[in-house]
Amino acid sequence: MKEEPATTNDKTVSIQEALRNALKDEQGQEGRTWRFLQKQPDATIPRVMEELDVGRNSARYAMLLVKALETGEIPLKDYYAADAVAKRLEGFARRHADRLSPDATRYVLDLRVKSEHAADDRRSAQIEKASDTTRNMEKKRVAGIYVYTLPHYLRYPVQRSNDPDSSDKTLLKVGRSEVDARGRVQQQAVTGLPEPPVILRVFTCADRPLTQVETTMHRLLGAFDHNPNRQRGAGKEWFLTSLQALDELASVLELTREFASEDEEEK
Repeated sequence: MKEEPATTNDKTVSIQEALRNALKDEQGQEGRTWRFLQKQPDATIPRVMEELDVGRNSARYAMLLVKALETGEIPLKDYYAADAVAKRLEGFARRHADRLSPDATRYVLDLRVKSEHAADDRRSAQIEKASDTTRNMEKKRVAGIYVYTLPHYLRYPVQRSNDPDSSDKTLLKVGRSEVDARGRVQQQAVTGLPEPPVILRVFTCADRPLTQVETTMHRLLGAFDHNPNRQRGAGKEWFLTSLQALDELASVLELTREFASEDEEEK
């Protein structure tokens, strides 16, 4: 009886098994996240933050990467998440290029392309949606540290990053409002800005004066070289930074993220 030739699957480790083995040996945050989720598959973002001692975005994006590698699912609703996952997929493929089969590498890079396309699709939609979510702040009347920018700076980040662990940087205004962030933005909108600004974040703090929190945030952003705009006539509260950096900074300062534009979109 003629012996049947071995199939490709008989000769090589399956793509999913190869990816699991790579995650098992991964020493970075993605590997730590995967190993923790193996023990607690239903763990929430706050639980991963606590276990790995990382910020919200770091935990969220690592969890999304693990999900993409294991299930092929990529985030479709959020530009920031899709962009972050695309960069992390590229980094994962590069770090494990020597151990992944061509099929496994192609699978990871195909996921990266899908994530990049999702990010491009969501960028325009999120900018349009940001105007609606900004109007929602009128009803909340929240005092706090607010972050807003112009739609142009969201469409065209000032500094694009190819680093899978770094976010694009653009000009964001970071400042306090003792009354409500929406009112402060409306005041700024009539001072010659070329288009209506949109609110991206509002952070609150119950145990410290907002002036103290604002001063600390500005000082740390300057120390991290997320340089404020020093051009003549430019507001001192504008920084070349990213939402990921601001979320991490707010987490370290134990601020409450009262409002995030992408959270509103997902409701």
